[in-house]
Amino acid sequence: MLLTSHQCSKLGNELSKAISGTSNPHFKSIALKPLIWKTPLSPGEIILSQDHLIDYHGSGLVIFTSGTTGPPKGAVKPRTYLDASAQRTADLNGIGRDDVVMHGLPVHHATGIGTTLMPFLLAGACVEFHSGGFDPAKVWERWRMGGITFYSGVPTIYMRLMRYYETDISKLPADLQSEYVEGARKIKVLMCGTSALPGSLQQKWAVVAGKRILERYGATEFSSCFSIHPRDVMNCPDVSTSTRVRLTVLMAT
Repeated sequence: MLLTSHQCSKLGNELSKAISGTSNPHFKSIALKPLIWKTPLSPGEIILSQDHLIDYHGSGLVIFTSGTTGPPKGAVKPRTYLDASAQRTADLNGIGRDDVVMHGLPVHHATGIGTTLMPFLLAGACVEFHSGGFDPAKVWERWRMGGITFYSGVPTIYMRLMRYYETDISKLPADLQSEYVEGARKIKVLMCGTSALPGSLQQKWAVVAGKRILERYGATEFSSCFSIHPRDVMNCPDVSTSTRVRLTVLMAT
């Protein structure tokens, strides 16, 4: 069943015909507009049906990899990835209803959906999407406006944001420059994934934003497996060098 708005009713009908004629003869597109303000059904007219519960650990999502670990391939994620794993990320980072995440990553990638979308939806937070391609000037301007509490990116994004700060913002009048810096410092958590963040870049952000960027390690195939708690970010070692780090792994039994 597909619920469609008035603007998408034509598209919904075409999709319904295509699907019902191939794989699912019972698939229907239901337009919402004709049903608005209609008299609701009485409790006696409502029929509830119950089916077997779906396999919680079964296939729930396919994400195509970027090719870092070899030729691009479809990584099958279980349904727990959209629920339990997202809830764990929300709990780890203390995401709540008052938070606002600036979402500028592809939603069809692991970070875009597993870190920057689902955890915030489950926590009841606000997801503010920014499309049209990455623009460091627009990101900094949005930060300056305030209200953003979480931001997630990759090392290249933080590199370009820092370059824009050094080449443009740092040359502005002191009072205007301080507005941008204050906007960055009001963000509770800056998150970074995909690859290791260079230590020198991390140090620059610690000075400008007043906090280190929160890093994690994972892959599309197995999600994030090493994460840092926001309260421990200032004590996290620099993993972009050859420094040996001793890890203590706690496994639930």
